[in-house]
Amino acid sequence: MSAATNADFLKHLVDKDYLSAAAAVTPDHADAQSGPSGLRRLWQLTELSAGDFADEVARFYRLPRIDLSALMGADAGAERFTARFLRDTAVFPFFDAEGNATLALADPGDESAIRAAEIVLNGPVALTIASYEDIGLVLNERLG
Repeated sequence: MSAATNADFLKHLVDKDYLSAAAAVTPDHADAQSGPSGLRRLWQLTELSAGDFADEVARFYRLPRIDLSALMGADAGAERFTARFLRDTAVFPFFDAEGNATLALADPGDESAIRAAEIVLNGPVALTIASYEDIGLVLNERLG
């Protein structure tokens, strides 16, 4: 993954007119540039749908994008994690056709969630971007 930060992504959103420069510097939203839920706050500042925002994240971070139907059909690795961790971090671990661990996530800057997945899954994980909404739906379907 690139060394891009949420602040870089914020600038990207402003440059593409998905977010006004004025909204980007509003004190109430200053914390949207950092922290594990920073991208969620940035998404809420835009008018983009969850899917369009995830598409933009995937393009910006140069990561593959996975949609809801592919997530629903994936061989889940979620049973190795607590439901609270998965929901709080907006991640969904699964295994590809070759059995390789993959982590669908909405915020590729959440290094602690990525590292936790690597520890639980005993090795490196491939990353793919999913929308916050799609991850929530698949977690509700799989975990109840």
